Amino acid sequence: MKMKKENLYLLFLFLLFSHFPTPSNSIDSEFSFQEKLVFDPSYPIEPAEIKKFPHIIGSPASYGIPYDDLFLTTKDGVRIHGWFLKQTENEKAPTFILFHGNYGHVGLTLPRARWLYDQGMNVLVIDYRGYGRSEGTPSEAGVYMDADAALDFVLGKQQSSSSSSSSNSNSNANNNNANAISKQQKGKSSSSSSSSSSKSNFVFVMGHSMGGAVAIDLAKRRGNELAGLVVENTFTSLREAAEDTYAVFRLFRWLVKAIQRISMNNISKVGSLELPVLFLCGLRDENIKPRHSSRLYEKRKRMWIGDE
Repeated sequence: MKMKKENLYLLFLFLLFSHFPTPSNSIDSEFSFQEKLVFDPSYPIEPAEIKKFPHIIGSPASYGIPYDDLFLTTKDGVRIHGWFLKQTENEKAPTFILFHGNYGHVGLTLPRARWLYDQGMNVLVIDYRGYGRSEGTPSEAGVYMDADAALDFVLGKQQSSSSSSSSNSNSNANNNNANAISKQQKGKSSSSSSSSSSKSNFVFVMGHSMGGAVAIDLAKRRGNELAGLVVENTFTSLREAAEDTYAVFRLFRWLVKAIQRISMNNISKVGSLELPVLFLCGLRDENIKPRHSSRLYEKRKRMWIGDE
C-alpha cells in the first residue's frame, strides 16, 4: 500500500493555511485533520462496510489456510482485529508479524501472508485502529501501540478474544472446504489464543510503506524481543516523502517542521537498531522513491552471519 499523492498534496495545503490561525483553528482539530490525511482507512472499502460484511475482504480460508480470527486489546484499551495463520505441524515455526501501509485492510495482505505461510512460517496480520474491523481512530502513537499488542500476543503476553461472527461470514463467501476450515477455527479460537502465542525466539516483523515505519519503531523499542526486521519500500521520514513527491514542500520546510505533528522519522531510528534488517525496494514505485530505501540501508548497513 502506498501513500497516495493527493493526500500528500492536501497535507501541504493544510500545513500552509493552518500557519495562519483562525478562531476555529484549535490544536485538536489540527491534529485530527493531519491524521485524516496521513491515515486512510476508508480506501478502498469503508471500515463500516467491512464491519457489516466481513466476508467482502476475503480471509485466509480463501486459500485453504487454517487461521484464528481474533481481536487484541492495546494498552490504551482499543480492540484491534487480526488473523493468525498458524502452522499445524510445526510448533517451533518462526512467526512473522505483517504491517500494511497507510490505506487498505488485512485482506490486502493475504498474498504476502500466504507466501510466508507456504514457506513454513506462522503469520499474524492486523488492522490498525480505525481500519477494517478494528475499533478506535488512527494516530501515530496509536498504531505504535497496535504493534505492541501484536507482538505481545505472539510472545504470549496477552490472549486474544475470538470473533463471534467471523466464521459464519467467511464461510458464506468460500467453498465447502474453506467453510469447514472456518468452522474449525471458530471452535479453536478461545483455546488456541494462549497456545498459538507461546513465546518464541524467532519472531520477525515486516512492514510495507507506512507499515515499515510501524515495524521500525517497534524494532527500535523492542528489538531484543525480535529475531529480525524486514522493511519494504518505506520512506526515510514522512516529511521527506512529501518533499520528494512535491518540491514545493522544500520551499516551506520551516513551516512543515513547525506544524507537522506526525513525523514517522525512520532515518533517525534505523541506525541504532540491534537486530538483522533486510531492506526490500521496488524500483518502479512512483510514490516512495527507491532512494528512500537506499538511504535507510546506508544508515543501517551491516552484515549478519547466522549460526551454522
